Amino acid sequence: IYKCSYGIYNLFSNSTIIRENILRDNDNGVEISHSKDVQIENNNISKNNYAIFLDNSLNASINQNLIKSNNVHAIYLFSSKHSVITGNCIDGNKWGIIIDNALDLGGCALIQHNNISNNLVCGIEIDWSFGTKIVENNISYNDVGIRLISSIGAVIMKNNFFYNRRHAYFEKFIIFGVISLNLIHGNFWGRPHIFPKIIFGKLMPGNIPWIQFDLTGCPV
Repeated sequence: IYKCSYGIYNLFSNSTIIRENILRDNDNGVEISHSKDVQIENNNISKNNYAIFLDNSLNASINQNLIKSNNVHAIYLFSSKHSVITGNCIDGNKWGIIIDNALDLGGCALIQHNNISNNLVCGIEIDWSFGTKIVENNISYNDVGIRLISSIGAVIMKNNFFYNRRHAYFEKFIIFGVISLNLIHGNFWGRPHIFPKIIFGKLMPGNIPWIQFDLTGCPV
């Protein structure tokens, strides 16, 4: 599917399977809106603006896709719940994966077993979302590996970070005097660490320098 406004567009659909397509040079590769139980798997998606965009969708599964050299985002989930992103190769995009505005307590996304590399801005970015699980990914050669912006209850475990300009960064917003917490544990940060790995970030508002630790800081 080449040179279209939308390669594939689904609105108000249930139980759709999008499999084994080549989507190239479109404005948007795959857009899913207000849908549920969508499977996107084994596709080759390259040189679009957005590769995969989900809006207000439920129970999406994005597996085993090659998502390469897209101008903006590889995978962008907005207000979408219970998404699973596994086994994808995400290389050479502007952004890799963005989870945005997923604050429902039951709406956790799982990002697991992906190879995320050479993305210009960020490998994974979590914005204003709750409980995202980022586990067992290889994250390399990105400008920033993982960026958390006012993320609450994220779990970042057993990932391998190599050759990113900055492996991880966070901005936490102080809400009613409470600082949001995330769990960062058991990741490999490019080399073995004897002491806990320090992750630098900021508290907002005010741009107050802040730190968090990966308390293991050892190889997985």
